[in-house]
Amino acid sequence: MQALKKNRKIALVSGGMGYVGKAVTQRFAQDGISVVVMYHTSSQESVDEFLMLLGEGHAAYQCDLGNEAQMQETIATIEREQGPVSIYVHAAGASPSRKPLHLTSTEEVLEAFKKNALSGFNFFTAGATYLKERKEGVMIGITTAAVVFPQSVGSLGPYVAAKYALQGMLASFRAELLPFGIRVYSVAPGFMEGGMNSVFPKAFVEMVKAKSPTKMLATAENIAEHISFLVSDAGKDFTDLTIVVAPELEVHAL
Repeated sequence: MQALKKNRKIALVSGGMGYVGKAVTQRFAQDGISVVVMYHTSSQESVDEFLMLLGEGHAAYQCDLGNEAQMQETIATIEREQGPVSIYVHAAGASPSRKPLHLTSTEEVLEAFKKNALSGFNFFTAGATYLKERKEGVMIGITTAAVVFPQSVGSLGPYVAAKYALQGMLASFRAELLPFGIRVYSVAPGFMEGGMNSVFPKAFVEMVKAKSPTKMLATAENIAEHISFLVSDAGKDFTDLTIVVAPELEVHAL
């Protein structure tokens, strides 16, 4: 297991091998923050290659975010082996089914909530234990612009409902943890070109972009830029819960 560099902030990124997670991790590395990549199903080879790309001073741990006991054990191990984590970013999640919610089965809803909401609950509650002891830290969850602009929901099945649940959890965490010096935020992307939307034909993506008032779409790098700001000293002055990054809605916080 690669050891982190001493005397540097440590950030833990769930879904660190995903589209957004990789961008956040790379931005942290550029900012001089040591990163622990948390992943679930990626191959060891791909994880090792990514760590080499990041350079020295970063590490990776495998964990099933849906398993509460495993999550707590993994974070305890990271704290013991790598040092105190001060930044928790939950970038893990599952792609929407793009099936109307009213046609979705109970089993499909439960699965969506497990992957897009319960995983965040396990991640943040495990991390909060350590942040409260140190009375400082930052927790950030990736939601969706639909939790702020419902008109942008579209037909995403239980995905948006689960993200609403995650947004509600983050609001509760914010109220509960603020007295302990812990800042909690959500970053809400609009339609992005890559990641879960890579299944769409290029022509469809270009059509969405053309209809955008700004002629742009959000990217993983945009999300990483905003998260970099939130964990910085300058981010302490941001008092809202949510930053929306949705150029197609003419919303871009930075």
